[in-house]
Amino acid sequence: MEVVLDNAKSPMAATQMQALLGAMFGQMEIPANITLINTGDTGTTGATPTSPMAGMMSQQIGIMPLMMMSLVSSILLTRIFPKKDAVTNRGRFSALGKQLVYAVVFSLLAAMTAVILLNTLVGAGAPFWTTTVFLWFAGFAVMALFLGAFNVAMPFGALVALYAFLLAMMTAALPQEMLPAFWAEWVYPWTPQHMIGDGIRDILYRGADLMPRGSSGLLAIGGTGLALLILSGFIPERKAKSESGDAPSPNTAAAVPA
Repeated sequence: MEVVLDNAKSPMAATQMQALLGAMFGQMEIPANITLINTGDTGTTGATPTSPMAGMMSQQIGIMPLMMMSLVSSILLTRIFPKKDAVTNRGRFSALGKQLVYAVVFSLLAAMTAVILLNTLVGAGAPFWTTTVFLWFAGFAVMALFLGAFNVAMPFGALVALYAFLLAMMTAALPQEMLPAFWAEWVYPWTPQHMIGDGIRDILYRGADLMPRGSSGLLAIGGTGLALLILSGFIPERKAKSESGDAPSPNTAAAVPA
């Protein structure tokens, strides 16, 4: 029996399957050769296999901090440059443009922080600039989605954030085949975590350079966020009741009965 396990698909699943299959074939007395591919040795001089722990911990050490920093930065930018203060469409789009410019800077800082955490705390040995550029692109795409959702309506943004965090927690670490049916069919295809996880593992274990796996999905997420931002620019903010002329004038004397 020849068994090939792809470590880049999921180091956690590959490690578990290697132990389980070895024990199962041993009990059944079936000769089996279990091969683990994509261990991180790209064939360069002095290259050593990347530890499976790097892929297992990439969610907690790299992906979740990136997602959290993207969410917090998006909320801060919508408060610092609120489009509600603008009366015209031009003013609203000016505020949205400032949010995007600062999102580029914040996403770069978040990406560099995630790479430093991966290499120092886990010892992933991720190539700094290749991983930083990918996570920069991923962070900006996620931030654009959050900015677009929060600018359309605060409850809508909260709903998107709830979906991205509560429902998509484990999609970065587990492959689609190991998830329950609901998560595999309805949650996994739309979550940025698994796209970021695919890209990190593609860099760590397959030696990918530019545009690793997951980039096309992140491009769609970023495009959706930009579309929501443009839509939010045409949505006027509600005026306060006191500005609508309904409040009584302070010069009006109150009627006093004789």
